Amino acid sequence: MRRFILVHYGEIGLRKANKPYFVKKLRFALANALSSEFGLRFRMRHSLSRFFIELSDEEFDEPRYVAVLKRVPGVKNFSFVFEADLDLKLLGGQILDNFPADLSSYLEKEVETFRVSCKCSMKLDFSSPEAEREIGAILLRKGLDLQVKMKYPDFVLRVEFLNGHAYFTFRQYAGLGGMPAGTQGKMVALLSSGIDSPVAAFKMMRR
Repeated sequence: MRRFILVHYGEIGLRKANKPYFVKKLRFALANALSSEFGLRFRMRHSLSRFFIELSDEEFDEPRYVAVLKRVPGVKNFSFVFEADLDLKLLGGQILDNFPADLSSYLEKEVETFRVSCKCSMKLDFSSPEAEREIGAILLRKGLDLQVKMKYPDFVLRVEFLNGHAYFTFRQYAGLGGMPAGTQGKMVALLSSGIDSPVAAFKMMRR
């Protein structure tokens, strides 16, 4: 199955007429950070206020990607998604086929409860709540040994429907947020031996 890094941004979406400028800056920052780390050029597209960065078929080192993307200002959150079928029954099987062998180890915590969270960015024959119920039921029927919990579950299976495909992920990572580097004015920071000044400088860098 094809895999992508799915990147969401936050404040950039509120920039209205100036949004293309900030999107361009974030695209450059993402491409530069990834190419510097991996020595590769990544295919990237911007669609419906999201960046899709295609992953190659080579060995996938998720922690290494996470370490890079967590350092890019302007990223609200990101996840590593599988491109799947719109048919919910087929989708349920594809999710199980790619389920982590040890979910608790993958999420780095004990997992006893779960829920399905869906977003539909296109017109479909079903709504997001209907998709959540159907996918959850398919997983339980096929032997997923977890209890359903709608509020504060241990594990959230996230599915987004857009551009004629479903994209699912087992884990979402928080980004730095703020604005992309190089979009604001320049500043000089004086650093003392305490913690306040570097923290203040970091918060300014995100802005």
